[in-house]
Amino acid sequence: YDRACERTHEPDVRGCYFLGLLYANGYGVDGDPRRAVQLVERACDEGLQQACEHLPTLRVLRAMHDR
Repeated sequence: YDRACERTHEPDVRGCYFLGLLYANGYGVDGDPRRAVQLVERACDEGLQQACEHLPTLRVLRAMHDR
């Protein structure tokens, strides 16, 4: 997912979204709520509705983590 998301020409927005979920849940990577929000925001900005719908929840998790 990382390679797909980081492509400069036509990034795979689903890759960004799924990678963000991995960071949010700590599956296969160290949990990182900030990185999760960045990746899911990128997917949302590129028009992936599913990512836009998930953002509020991830932002709450990030805020709880930052406390």
